[in-house]
Amino acid sequence: MTICIKEYQNDIKSAVSFMAEQVMKDNPDFRQAYQYIIHNGYAEEVANWIIGDPGEASDEVVEVYYAIERAAKKEFKTRLLGVY
Repeated sequence: MTICIKEYQNDIKSAVSFMAEQVMKDNPDFRQAYQYIIHNGYAEEVANWIIGDPGEASDEVVEVYYAIERAAKKEFKTRLLGVY
C-alpha cells in the first residue's frame, strides 16, 4: 500500500527549513547539524507538528505520520548534506 503525503509536502519543507535553520545557528557545520537533528528526533517532531500524537490516532493516520517522518528525514538530508 502506498501512502500519499503530497498534500503535506509544503508543510514538511517549511518545518524542516525552520528546524534546520534553528540548529544551524548553534552548529554551522552541516554534517554535525544533520547528525544532531537525526539523533534528537527532529523528523519525528515534524510529523508530530503536522499530524499530532500518533498514540491518539487511527491506524490510517499513524501510517501517514510515519510516511511524513520518512519524508522529513529525506528533506533534512537533502537540505543539510545535499544528497538524496
